[in-house]
Amino acid sequence: MAKKTKPVTEETAAAQPYYLQRAHIKDFRSIRDAKVEFKPGLNIIIGKNGAGKTNLVRVLRNAVANQNSNLGSWNEFVFSGPHTLEVRLTRARIDAKKASFIHEMNKNRIEASLKIDGIDYFTEELLVNFWLDTNKKRVKEEKSQISPPNKILVINHGIPSEYQLIASDAELSIENYAMGTAGHYTRLGRTIIDGIQHSVFNAYLEHGVESTDLISVNIVEDIIGKIAEFNLERIRYALKQYSPISDVRLSDSIRIYHNKQQNEILVKGLVMEFCVNGVWLPFSALSSGTQRLFYIISEVLAPIQYYLAKKSRKGYGLNDSTQTILLEEPELGIHPDQLYLLLSFLREQSEKHQIIITTHSPQVLDMLNADELDRITICELDEKKGTQFRKLTKKKIATAQKFMKDVGYLSDFWLYSSLEEKSQSAS
Repeated sequence: MAKKTKPVTEETAAAQPYYLQRAHIKDFRSIRDAKVEFKPGLNIIIGKNGAGKTNLVRVLRNAVANQNSNLGSWNEFVFSGPHTLEVRLTRARIDAKKASFIHEMNKNRIEASLKIDGIDYFTEELLVNFWLDTNKKRVKEEKSQISPPNKILVINHGIPSEYQLIASDAELSIENYAMGTAGHYTRLGRTIIDGIQHSVFNAYLEHGVESTDLISVNIVEDIIGKIAEFNLERIRYALKQYSPISDVRLSDSIRIYHNKQQNEILVKGLVMEFCVNGVWLPFSALSSGTQRLFYIISEVLAPIQYYLAKKSRKGYGLNDSTQTILLEEPELGIHPDQLYLLLSFLREQSEKHQIIITTHSPQVLDMLNADELDRITICELDEKKGTQFRKLTKKKIATAQKFMKDVGYLSDFWLYSSLEEKSQSAS
């Protein structure tokens, strides 16, 4: 990058209450037994094709999605923050009397134990979601101020094959208190749909509508407009600054039907439009690079979820906490000039979120300052040990820092030197 970037400091760690500090994974695809460590803020994983970078992303994603059949035989995730949290998952059979927590799944027992400053706690749900159950008496009494650790957002290659509300129409069926939203949504799409649902539910409560009646079509139309605008306003500034998209809106093709016979309201034609060079276009008309830019930026900035207020059961709020973002090869299909802007955006977001990037692009390394080379992780495939992860040695870091000072960018050192090669004497 042409200009110096702001270093990720201790203040960054303080701004990110919990971040993934390390993972220990066994028996998942090419990962036989490997450990990897991360820092708050920015992390970059490099390595040759087939080394196992994507497998690391997959096992983390599968753990969060509770896809237990796609986990390694042993998985340990340690989160650092105000308290040390250790989450251990295993598919091996274990003694129920010895396990901190047992969950029956796929004829295997999965152990998930949570430690806070060395103290074991029980939870009601499998801890792959990494959320504390603050209703448990022991946690509530002894650690009442504990905040939940991060959610993990995974942004894979390309764009989603089914990208409803963004690239294709979404539909809603509203029948009294019941809402139907069959479809495939990314985080941005889901938060908009959830926001509409929660607001409609709130409107039922506020208007005192009888269970057999419907709120008016006009109210639903107003809710859709407000929720969409609220969410899109969150991403407009970044789209203008870091992509060719100058504006985004819901299409005016939305149709709302009041089916009195079935006592329901149907919403059809929910889809977005994008302004590029002063012209409004559907998502399909954008270049593949611009589509990718929108996908990354919008997912990073979208809130984690909407939730209903628990006490009054009225209204909705946003879970907008920090998160760990796993981003695969952001450079794919993006022009170098646009990639520079995207990397600037990611660097800015790394002040709030932990961002773990896998890449083959030397340009991505230029996000780092000379004193941040310990944020690079090298992924390599060993014939005997499988996928392994390692940091640069002190000697290698010193050599790279000298190159950056005397010659040029870190990307050039990776291209024309031996950044990935092991030093003869590790230190």
